[in-house]
Amino acid sequence: MIVRGSLCRSEFNVVASSVGWSIASLVATRYVPIWVGTRGLEFDWKYLCLSYEANLDLVDTFVMFYSVWLLSRRSGPTWSTLLGLLTVVAGPAKSILYA
Repeated sequence: MIVRGSLCRSEFNVVASSVGWSIASLVATRYVPIWVGTRGLEFDWKYLCLSYEANLDLVDTFVMFYSVWLLSRRSGPTWSTLLGLLTVVAGPAKSILYA
C-alpha cells in the first residue's frame, strides 16, 4: 500500500517506530528466555506468561508512541491533546502500581 497523504504518512511513522521499538525490546529481553526455555521436555507456565507480557508490552509501547504523537500535533482537536497527556502521565503510574 502506497501512502501519499501527509497525515497518513505521519501516522504510519508512529506505527512503524512503535512496532520497531517493541520488536527490539522483545528480542533483547524476552525472546531468548522463551526460545531456550521452551525447547525442553517440561512445560513451565512462566514461558507462557513471558509471551503474554511481550504482547502487552507491544500494545503499551504503541499507546505511548501514539500519545506522544497526539501531543505533538498542532492541528488536532483539544480532546486528543488531553487524551495524549492523560496517557503519558498514567503510563508510568501503571508500571509503578503493577510492578
